[in-house]
Amino acid sequence: MLRLAFLVCALTSMARAGVVHGIALEHSSGRALARARVKLEALRSDRPQTVATVLADRSGQFTFLSLPD
Repeated sequence: MLRLAFLVCALTSMARAGVVHGIALEHSSGRALARARVKLEALRSDRPQTVATVLADRSGQFTFLSLPD
C-alpha cells in the first residue's frame, strides 16, 4: 500500500552545495514514517529527474548532503 507523506524540509546553503533536512510524515495520522525512502527530484523539464535518494531513520528524519546548486 502506498503511503502519502508530507515532507517537512529546511534548506540550508553551504559553499557551492546545499543540505536538506526533514521528517517524513504519514499524511492522515501525522506520524513519522520510519525508514521511508525519500527522493529529491529536479523539476527542470516535463519529466522530474532524481537528484538523490536517502532512507529516513527510525524517527522519520532524513538528510540530503552536498547537493549541487
